Amino acid sequence: MYKIGETSKITKISTRMLRYYDKENILKPSCIKDNGYRYYTDKDISIISKIKILRRYDFTYEEIKIILDNNKYEDKHIYINKIKELTHNMNKYGDLISEIEEEKDIKNKNIIINNYDINFCEKQSVQTLCKRVLINYDEIDKFIESCYSVVSQKRITKLGYYYIMFYDNENLDENICDIEYYQPIVNNEEINNFDTKTIEEATYISTIHYGTYSKISKAYAALYKWTENNEFKIKGNFIEKYFIDSSISSYSVDFITEVSIKVCKA
Repeated sequence: MYKIGETSKITKISTRMLRYYDKENILKPSCIKDNGYRYYTDKDISIISKIKILRRYDFTYEEIKIILDNNKYEDKHIYINKIKELTHNMNKYGDLISEIEEEKDIKNKNIIINNYDINFCEKQSVQTLCKRVLINYDEIDKFIESCYSVVSQKRITKLGYYYIMFYDNENLDENICDIEYYQPIVNNEEINNFDTKTIEEATYISTIHYGTYSKISKAYAALYKWTENNEFKIKGNFIEKYFIDSSISSYSVDFITEVSIKVCKA
């Protein structure tokens, strides 16, 4: 089982929102100890992922509660009806329609299987250019594209792929996240509106997630399970590195994302 803080990291949902789910009877933690501590299971995390997907598809919390209470999540009719509703706002919701069709296999797409094999490695220290923001989830792609464009236009020798770090912030609203863009570089260069930071040598574990981001919390959970089974503990914040993302492919089924986290011996 996972503590509420661990569940928040895995699902990228603030502890405040998890308590809201509890209060509104949308999702209650599987276990509440006598001391008031809340604990969540893998099943709970799966339900949270479903809630996030349904919210992304513009279902209200009232609708989500009805869907979950009546085991209608896999009922294609609710998604077909939602597509009809969203079609009235095609300009705003066109991308969501495609995602729903892919996610719910309405167009008979191939199913992606993620094994979440864990890689354990020592990463050397590296210089980075970085930029941190509070941002709506829907704006992350634009933020990344903007950072990448600025860095690429400068005469800077990049050292591998950029990545995004997700920070814990329990006071954020549901759709707001605290993230930082990092670009490893060869030399300690400077760019306006970017900070420079040295990432120290450390031990990391990582795994690869294939496909849409809507189910990426399973990659996070796999890393947590590995630490529990191997007497390590999480240290720091989760990182996502995008090998194939929306800048390369228009289809989320093609996405390849590495999720990693710093660890140390328990």
